[in-house]
Amino acid sequence: MRRFAGLVWVVVACGDDVGGVATGDDGSSSPSTSAGSATDSDGASASGASHSSTTADATTSTGGDTSGAADSTTSAAEPCGCEPGEVCIEHTTDACTVPHTPNTDCIPLPDPCADAALECDSQCGWHLCAGPGCLGAGVEVCGALSEGFVCSGGGFACNLYAAEPCPIGEKCASWSSDGDDTFDATRCSPLTDVSPAIGEPCSFEGSPYSGIDNCEAGAMCLLVDPSDENSGLCRAACVGDPYDATCVDPAMTCVIEGDYFGWCLPS
Repeated sequence: MRRFAGLVWVVVACGDDVGGVATGDDGSSSPSTSAGSATDSDGASASGASHSSTTADATTSTGGDTSGAADSTTSAAEPCGCEPGEVCIEHTTDACTVPHTPNTDCIPLPDPCADAALECDSQCGWHLCAGPGCLGAGVEVCGALSEGFVCSGGGFACNLYAAEPCPIGEKCASWSSDGDDTFDATRCSPLTDVSPAIGEPCSFEGSPYSGIDNCEAGAMCLLVDPSDENSGLCRAACVGDPYDATCVDPAMTCVIEGDYFGWCLPS
């Protein structure tokens, strides 16, 4: 695999969310403030840990006499109400509701995250957000700190490495969203009635960087002769992910540029 650039999408493993108990000078106790709380533009407090809960029967640090303390202990709770072994994923949107309603999912911890740090710029981060667009753990979404690992679509309309990333009748392709002839995003483009197979001549619509061509699903029309920008050959997409990408055909080499381009070219 030849890799020409790196990757960057967010998630918190659903560990125990336990609030502490602080003891004051007078021997009284009070629940500590969650690290996931934030204040919005109106001055209202927005908590990013809405699933913690408190039960009775705690003692103070001054001894066995609990008469001056609230009888409470803190029970464990998973972010977003996830089950143990799951991860809370929050998806950002273009619109913020008032009050903000997080758009979250609980997913099983992906295999690449086992015994690994939950970081965006990693194979684990890629699988947490099903591709690039990982923003981080506990970042601010619509003025409130998220409980989970935040994922954002950005220019990522589909996962180039996934088997079925687009609706029926469409395929995932890399394209240049700003027209600078550099692949910087993915899109779902329509399949044609007659689609050349991998290795066969093909044609583009608009430009070689439009992401629209007549190749079959799982393939994209790439230039062969830079002087001829009207035709090329259908090349297969890499399989795996940018951190462990290969080609089904052993005679080909996976060439990766950033997060949005991974295609199999002759070795």
